[in-house]
Amino acid sequence: MIYNRDSFLYTQFLILIFQSYIWATFTSSFNTFFAEILQYLQSDFFWHRKFTR
Repeated sequence: MIYNRDSFLYTQFLILIFQSYIWATFTSSFNTFFAEILQYLQSDFFWHRKFTR
């Protein structure tokens, strides 16, 4: 009984680490992508193309 409970907690702990690792990887790549979009929006090329005919 105690052994089953400990192994269950250990499994939950591993799942939590795995999920947080995936979440950190996803959010870091998303933040990089978002930063590149923001950098493109703030660049002179974008505004020059937008407001010159």
